[in-house]
Amino acid sequence: MRLALYGAGAVSKSFIAGLPRLPRQLGPVAASSYRLASRIVNSVRAGFAVKSLEGFEDEQLILICVPDPALAGVVRHLAAARLDWFGREVLLCDSHYDSRALDPLREQGAETGSLKPIHSAPGRFIVEGDRAVVRKAKHLLTELKARCVEFRREDMPLYGAGVTFASSIFTPLIAACLECVTSACGDPAAAMRITEALFQDSLRAFVHAGRKSWSGALASGDRAVVKRELEALCASRPVLSRYYRDSSIFALEWFGRHPELLRQLHEAALPGRRRSSH
Repeated sequence: MRLALYGAGAVSKSFIAGLPRLPRQLGPVAASSYRLASRIVNSVRAGFAVKSLEGFEDEQLILICVPDPALAGVVRHLAAARLDWFGREVLLCDSHYDSRALDPLREQGAETGSLKPIHSAPGRFIVEGDRAVVRKAKHLLTELKARCVEFRREDMPLYGAGVTFASSIFTPLIAACLECVTSACGDPAAAMRITEALFQDSLRAFVHAGRKSWSGALASGDRAVVKRELEALCASRPVLSRYYRDSSIFALEWFGRHPELLRQLHEAALPGRRRSSH
């Protein structure tokens, strides 16, 4: 299976550079300039640089590996090229975007897909897109003995939301926990160890028992403990008190538990919301 590559940025750090058969499979390499294409060829030690996209004329499968901020411009450039895209296969690699970013090429008849590693799970990849491209993507990884999890193209934003929950939204939760523990014990190093243990225990329990692992004062509906913790936060960390209250309301609604406690938390939220509206 021969490959063409349009690249930019640190292609040598992509999984593409680690494909065992790359020296045998990679043909033409294009970029925004011939100099950059030559640099990519040297960095991955495979393929040959071409001066224009006309060098892709005989290629069936084209890989795109560029930084996300440059992707839209690259796709526009490819779509405007004098290439017949009908029947070609285009695979977006190592991007936070999915294959819908390649729609301008798909509208011209190309089959599209995306392939990216799950960095927190070495040896696992996410693949999605048109059937022919998905097959080619899986074949690329054969010698890596990697596992591919196939997603539906239209549901990739849901996966993205899951990643956001596990990263952008989760990190403030860790920081809030650490802030509380540090304030209580006065030892930042010990607080970090305790925070790590707390989250690891919760994660292990959830992996083992799912929703049944939900525990603690909130899960058991202990209104006295929740009230005491919320009052302590209101006195010392008002921002965290709002985070605690709103997160508790979400958790109780999500798990469908303790309506009386939920009602009280909603009532406690009203004064703060009125103040913030003025």
